[in-house]
Amino acid sequence: MVGQPGPLSSVADIPGSAETAHSQPARRIAALDNARLAMAVMVVIGHAWILHDNAPKLDYYKFWAASLRIVIPTFLMISGYYFHIRIRRGISGWTRRTVMVFLAWSLLYAPFWIGTSGFSPERVLFYFTFGYYHLWYLPAFLGGGLILYVLRDLDTRRLLALAVVLAVLGFVIQTGMNAALDFGAVRYRAGLTVLPRNFLFYGFPYLAFGYLMARPGVLGAVRRWMTPGVALLIAGLYTAEVTGNYLLVGRDGILDIMLTNIIAGPLLFAWLLGRQGGRTAPWVAPMSAAIYFVHPAIIEVLEGGLHTGYVVTALAAVVLSFGAGAALMRANRYVPLF
Repeated sequence: MVGQPGPLSSVADIPGSAETAHSQPARRIAALDNARLAMAVMVVIGHAWILHDNAPKLDYYKFWAASLRIVIPTFLMISGYYFHIRIRRGISGWTRRTVMVFLAWSLLYAPFWIGTSGFSPERVLFYFTFGYYHLWYLPAFLGGGLILYVLRDLDTRRLLALAVVLAVLGFVIQTGMNAALDFGAVRYRAGLTVLPRNFLFYGFPYLAFGYLMARPGVLGAVRRWMTPGVALLIAGLYTAEVTGNYLLVGRDGILDIMLTNIIAGPLLFAWLLGRQGGRTAPWVAPMSAAIYFVHPAIIEVLEGGLHTGYVVTALAAVVLSFGAGAALMRANRYVPLF
């Protein structure tokens, strides 16, 4: 339903005892919804390689291996922040809705992968388990949410430690694969990508970060680290990590998990939570989900019909994604799409 949280939203002195109570948001936070919409648009222009014609290196640094990598962690943290509200009546309704959304979009995108990869039982099993292209988000979100539900009463220190350890382990696996494999020669890249980028090493950690931010005292503890010096340090680490990926991996490797995001993500999220006031419209939250899910189909159609370069394709994709998003918001009243 329009206005309700979809899969992309939901919503130092850290106490060590079990805390099941949360600081419940009295209303939706405008900064979170607005940030989601801005990031959804950023994903569209990044996936369309908007700067690739004239400045491929800048495109890499600005979008492909940099700013796009903070989007999914932010989406997950927002969902984790509202998770305690979602599960008041148990986990079954949330699980059923997420599965239905995943199946609906998997069916809609089936013609795309059948047209490029061909039909086989193995591909059907893979794409309907791990997701086609950007749909990997939903299995990661679902599995991560189920783990978080089981561990929801774990005390703050232990839950945080577990989330950090799993996120770092995912980065280690990704780094090892980038070092050992020639992804330019890999025939079925998607089958390897899911090894680090999944519910365990990606979905659960960032859902847990957002979930913990709703616990009393945690947000204040995180904000103590929001200083100009820390911001400069993170900027330097981010630049160093992106540069290392550029020199050692390029576009061929797996770049989904950034080590710096384990620190930068929660700090960015805490900053957004501190943006009190502001305004947003009821359509903003569902529109961001609609744009995220539909934009690869639009880009693929445009790339097949336009020959005017990446810039025109990217701008057209943004405009058409908003148009398609408006239609999908109406369809979402009858078919679970987000």
